[in-house]
Amino acid sequence: MNDKIINLWVKRNNFIINLVVFFIGIILIAIAYIFFRINNADEKIINFPTNGYDIFLGLGCSIVATSIVSFIISALVLNNISFIDEWGILDIHNSPAIFPSNKPPNKILNIIALGLNDFNINKYKKGILQKKIKKGLKVKIITLNPASSYINIIGVQEYRDIENEIEELLKWIEEFNSISDNKIELKLCNIIPILYCRYDNKIYKYSSILYNNNRSYIIYQYNINTKGGRHYESIFDDLWNKSIFYNKAIDKWRGNQEESIKKLLEFFCKIMAPNNNIEGVVVLFKGNYRRTFYSYNKLIETHHVRDKNIGAVGELISYNKDSEKKIVILKAYLKTKKIFLYSPSVISKGIEIKDSTVEKLESHDNMTALLATPLFNNNKLVGAVTFEFPDLPPNYFNIINENYEKERIINNNNEVYNLFDIAYNCGCIIEELLGRSIQTHKFNTLFNEGWEIKNV
Repeated sequence: MNDKIINLWVKRNNFIINLVVFFIGIILIAIAYIFFRINNADEKIINFPTNGYDIFLGLGCSIVATSIVSFIISALVLNNISFIDEWGILDIHNSPAIFPSNKPPNKILNIIALGLNDFNINKYKKGILQKKIKKGLKVKIITLNPASSYINIIGVQEYRDIENEIEELLKWIEEFNSISDNKIELKLCNIIPILYCRYDNKIYKYSSILYNNNRSYIIYQYNINTKGGRHYESIFDDLWNKSIFYNKAIDKWRGNQEESIKKLLEFFCKIMAPNNNIEGVVVLFKGNYRRTFYSYNKLIETHHVRDKNIGAVGELISYNKDSEKKIVILKAYLKTKKIFLYSPSVISKGIEIKDSTVEKLESHDNMTALLATPLFNNNKLVGAVTFEFPDLPPNYFNIINENYEKERIINNNNEVYNLFDIAYNCGCIIEELLGRSIQTHKFNTLFNEGWEIKNV
């Protein structure tokens, strides 16, 4: 066992150790009196050394005194560093790179990073890592979504081409997974909250320092079974459960805009509920109207024009005045008076539950729930992505039903959280695909023509 772990265990159990030592001393003193002094007093000497009384009494008193002094020192001195022991910090050091060792772990490697450069994984280390993966090493990586609206901001702050680094990471993983039975698992998220690495049973948390375009890291090392280790592991697990699996088709969805958006809607609809015929729809706004442009799973798409301020989309608009705090909404029509709100930028608030102004779906009475996420362009709300459920899966409905009377759902380890995050990710990618213009001539014509509401 590592000497640091042993020292940490001793510090955390100092009181118990001193108590055990104290009673050992008491037992030795009792032996001195029971087997020596009492028997000698009756002149019934048994086969022990004649000075056994002095030996056991002296040894017992010394041990008792030592345990008392040790306890006092622990109370006065060690308590000053109790928070370090409580969190289980094994080591603190600095480094220009944050991969903890040239030697790969044997069983588990979990990483949260912006790209391979964060962990200084060069060609040589890639080769060693790949050999370990083929032998059974489990690797999970969480990195920034290439379509995240924060990627350019982070790139400026870091003085790095973050987008290119992530592209290289995705390419490396694709190439490796295509030739290996044991795969590297990768998920994408929109915000990287911490830089993190689990290296078998050790946890590394990194604080980065950027000065004069040079980066270094303060590295905090924890054992997996300490308070700090469990805390950071839970952050990774939570982020892993809420992020989306990388799929080659998601990688920018380059190509024909119309085809890309339709494939994207199909992909996310199947993630949400593989056996449910969810309708995915992209609506754009112009003036006081909204119009359906792209859709998945609709039998016939007629590109209806509606008042943008009515229905669940109208509620989405009312909650999305600030592009920095995108709010995704879920309206379960089986529970007509409530609406569920979630913003990935304000995770601490959980899922808020508000009174709804919508009593039913306008012309889609066969739908039991509608999930909607906003679309922004240069901080302007330009549209929305909606997912319409003909049957809300029981696992989602049960969570909604259980929390219906509450003000918010704080527990973020449930499937409704995951549902919101999937919709949010889809919206972020579609914002990238739409860009500043509609590229397809047919849809460009639809957008530029006069919009009017028709009775259907």
